[in-house]
Amino acid sequence: MLLLCAGNILAAQSISYKSLLEEIQVLQKQLVPDKRVAILEIDIRDTSQIKVVVFGETDLPDAKKQIIQILADKKISFIDSIRLLPDISLGEKTWALSTLSVSNLRAKPDDASELVSQTGLGTPLKVLEYRSKWFRIQTPDNYIGWMDSGGLQQLSPMEMNNWRSSKRYIYNHISGFVLDTPKKKGNVVSDIVLCSLFEVEKSEKRYLKIKFPDGRTGYVRKTDCISYEDWSNSEPKVQKIESVAKEMMGFPYLWGGTSSKNVDCSGF
Repeated sequence: MLLLCAGNILAAQSISYKSLLEEIQVLQKQLVPDKRVAILEIDIRDTSQIKVVVFGETDLPDAKKQIIQILADKKISFIDSIRLLPDISLGEKTWALSTLSVSNLRAKPDDASELVSQTGLGTPLKVLEYRSKWFRIQTPDNYIGWMDSGGLQQLSPMEMNNWRSSKRYIYNHISGFVLDTPKKKGNVVSDIVLCSLFEVEKSEKRYLKIKFPDGRTGYVRKTDCISYEDWSNSEPKVQKIESVAKEMMGFPYLWGGTSSKNVDCSGF
């Protein structure tokens, strides 16, 4: 989204506000056709009658360069206050893993805000900024939104690479539970859903001992899992897709849902 509020910002400039606005609006439509998957929130204001202040935020470095270049080419004196995301305050912790079976991703940092999408256990996330108890993140399918800090574990790029090279498995059953012991009657550590991704520490009888991104451990049945390597190298089969779809018949619809708990059309 691109917002421009100018007032008299170009009163002393040689270029009209209208033409500048039109040029930047065209650029915005080209670079951010869908505000759900990219951030371009820029404002311009006049503070000194000599220079204008260009401020806002974006996760697109090239978009910032192009906006700055437009102003420079038109010989407009300005102060660059555009913030690039990920925010510098995050330090090295610009990655994260989802720690819950399903976490909600919202349009604004508010529990009552519109649901944008969801993430499942072990989903790798780009972290863009932190505000109060909320992190602004981007999912592997490029959706951007706000997630409660209780639903993720921050990582550095090195820690993320270590996780990617670890022994991982995918939960290959509609839903189930992680238990505290490798026994059918163990206590529940967490629920788990189809496509949850997790590290495996060891195999024990008919169970796998798994590790959550936040350090918790537990056990799941081997027969309900598939190694990430086998899954990533497998070819999609129509019969298997139909079989899973039929298992989910009657499951509740939820706008933005992406899990076997509740789902919408694109999430499915």
